Amino acid sequence: MRLKTVLVTCCCLGIVAVILSSGCILTKKPDLVPFTTSSTPGAIGYCQRSNGQLVIMVKNQGNATAPASTTLVEFTPGGQVFLPTPAIPEGEVVDLTPISIPAEAWNPDADFNIAVDTYNVVNESEEGNNEAQGMCLG
Repeated sequence: MRLKTVLVTCCCLGIVAVILSSGCILTKKPDLVPFTTSSTPGAIGYCQRSNGQLVIMVKNQGNATAPASTTLVEFTPGGQVFLPTPAIPEGEVVDLTPISIPAEAWNPDADFNIAVDTYNVVNESEEGNNEAQGMCLG
């Protein structure tokens, strides 16, 4: 007997599944998101600082290891900072290299956008959750 394999995309979950006559097998994929440990909701929660520098955290909430990628932090105004992001095992969080907030970003607060996997090199289960808005109060 020959088994028929059908590839199905479950759009609502962002999961690709292979359906066999014996059942459904889910494909493992990473899912990178900006992360905060702060209890402060919203943009201010992403303002995590150490020794005056901004610390960006990235979590892999998927079910497979994410390969190395690049995270973009864009200050408005103030410019862009590209941060190398190491491979992240499933369920883990990494702190990226702390960065200085540009002086021109303060007016009076510093607004920034975080975009993980900015070059889309990681094949993720959900690509629509890679960005977050941040703000540090001046």
